[in-house]
This record gives sequence, C-alpha cells and structure tokens, in this order.
Amino acid sequence: MRRFALILSFFALSAALLLAPAAFAASHTEMKAEAGAKAVVDEFNKIFESEDMAAFDRIFAHDADAVSFGTDAAERFVGFDALRKSVTSQFASFEGSKLAVRDEVVKVSRGGDAAWFSEVVDWDTKAGGEAVSLKGCRFTGVLEKRDGAWKVVQFHASMPVQGQAAQY
Repeated sequence: MRRFALILSFFALSAALLLAPAAFAASHTEMKAEAGAKAVVDEFNKIFESEDMAAFDRIFAHDADAVSFGTDAAERFVGFDALRKSVTSQFASFEGSKLAVRDEVVKVSRGGDAAWFSEVVDWDTKAGGEAVSLKGCRFTGVLEKRDGAWKVVQFHASMPVQGQAAQY
C-alpha cells in the first residue's frame, strides 16, 4: 500500500511538473495581452489631453461601420471618419483638458484577440474661455488585435443622471 502511494505521488508530481510550464506560459501570454490592451486604453485617455490626432489615428480602427457614442444626445458616430471629424472639432474648441481616470477595468478575451474596458473619468477643460467640468463621465470601449496591434473598434461615453430615471 505504501509503495502504491509512493508511485501515485511520483506520477502526480511528474504530471504537475510537466503541465506547469504550459500553465505558466498561458498565464504569461494573457498578462502580456492585457498589458498591451491597457497601454492602448491609457494612450486613448492621454490623447484627449495632448490632442494628438496622429495617436488617435494610430490606435483607432478605420472602420466605416464602427459605431461610437459621445455624451451629447446627438453624438452617434458611424464610421471612423465621422468620429475623427468630431474629435478634431472638439480639440479645436477645448483647451487645457485634464483627465483623472478611476475604476478602470481592462479585460482580454480567452482567445486573446479582443479586449474591453470601462472606466470613470473626471474631465476638466475650457471651452470658449469658460471652465467645464465633467465629473463621473463613463467611458467604455472594445479593442481588437489586428496585425499584432490593439485597435479601438468601439467607444461609448456617457454621463450618469442623478437618481434613477425610473424606479425599479
């Protein structure tokens, strides 16, 4: 009986040692993918401070059918060009934008080719010389890995209402 337990322990330890590198490699790959997606989300936030359209062009997918939403009721953008036009106009109107990001979550799909994020942003800027403060703005988005690079394929910004719009 003791010999059986020893042999069983030996096989269990051998199996664990053989499988550990694969599990570590998978975990390392997932962590690397998540770090890559997070770096793009961080760059996305910095773009609204730096007004860097070259960076915007680099991290967004140039899809004609992508749909994004801004905080204004009229801000539904279909296609990269429509979103780019709005962001360009926004940069021309805003000055000294500062974003404070909190509650950020970035997740990567099991397949490693899609990611999504959510975050809450306090955005302080000036428009027309007047201070504007958007507190608690909610940003969400979806990224897709294309040709080895993460691209934002969908984005949504919203402002929460105070209290419930409808009781439930």
